Amino acid sequence: MFIIFSSFFSFLGLFFTAKPKRILWLFYFFAAAIPSSSAFEKMVSNFGVYYYEPFIFIVGMIYLLKKPRNLLNKEFGVQLLIILVLVVYLAIGAAIYGVDKYLVREVRLILCIALPLLMLPAVQKVKFTDNEIGKIVIIASIFHFFAFYAFSNNMISVANVYYSEENQYRYSGFSTYLCAAFIIFSGTNTEKFTKNIIFYIANILALSVILIAGSRIMMLGLVLSLMFASITNLKRFICAVVVGLFVGVIFVYMAHLLNVDRLNSTFSLEGIVDQVVIRLSPATNILERAGVIQAVLGHALGVTFEIPWFEYQNLDTKHNTIDSAYLTLWVKIGVFALLYVYALIKMAAFGQSARTRKAIYVFLFIIMITTSIPYQPLFFVFTLFMLTLSRVGYGRNESSHAN
Repeated sequence: MFIIFSSFFSFLGLFFTAKPKRILWLFYFFAAAIPSSSAFEKMVSNFGVYYYEPFIFIVGMIYLLKKPRNLLNKEFGVQLLIILVLVVYLAIGAAIYGVDKYLVREVRLILCIALPLLMLPAVQKVKFTDNEIGKIVIIASIFHFFAFYAFSNNMISVANVYYSEENQYRYSGFSTYLCAAFIIFSGTNTEKFTKNIIFYIANILALSVILIAGSRIMMLGLVLSLMFASITNLKRFICAVVVGLFVGVIFVYMAHLLNVDRLNSTFSLEGIVDQVVIRLSPATNILERAGVIQAVLGHALGVTFEIPWFEYQNLDTKHNTIDSAYLTLWVKIGVFALLYVYALIKMAAFGQSARTRKAIYVFLFIIMITTSIPYQPLFFVFTLFMLTLSRVGYGRNESSHAN
């Protein structure tokens, strides 16, 4: 299936320059239509490449070959510097650990910064109206609900026991990060949206997609990001608090209704502490044994973590990451982890208003506490859709010539 999907998106990318807006719309449509949860990783990815990424590579390379100087913009100095640092660390890792599948997976760190850079010139050729954005969110959400229904009712086979038995109550995929980006943008740029039925349906469905994901840290990040971004505007702040309380109540209700131990432990301080200690232990064990140089500069890309609880899931107990972007990056690249986080966040917030940038900073800082997002291919969707959203408003009254 991966070959079919990736070939289709490669073909789609070849036509981008002819109809940028229409092709980008089709990209979101078809990418959201394909079940993209990690539960279906073998179907939608191969050698660490996700089904939709050939589209990004092709479109990005087309614009890079047209105007290579676009990447030399001083605005992207931090991103280019960290990419260079990562290449050096990758070479060091190859010398220390050898070239294996774990080293190849480290390329994802580079792609997390490089793919948005490649795609930016293409996105800047497109202008979406507020209603068009709302329709993209609605369609992506509907596809997400269908995939969740099929997944939770065993209509799609899943080999991993972690997904087939323990996590049928939640589902995260392409639309999850897309909806998170929309919630942040619409919540901090209400003046760019017409308050019509499309706007309200899009927001309701986007919130539903986030609830289905069952990610406590993502919910917390969204609520706090909107609160901090609205702190100077009483009306927006109150709205953020009300939405936060509503999401919290629904989440608590779902946890007790489904009687899910993982969710119920969220409200136990002892449960939270135990989970944090266990999940971070693979990295803290490495840091405890590290010398001064390794503690400061890292162990290079290619170092792996021993995850003993992966054994019962029939997974490889050696893994490239743990459940924290900060510790994962520090173990690998040391102090350069700070530069990487800065470059990543700055890329995601490119072209946004000060209020939206503040919300993005808070959101990403929070979710990286318990999520290694640079290694998640679907996180790119957040950055790409944020870049797309930065074009909203400029094309509100544009004619169809942008198609």
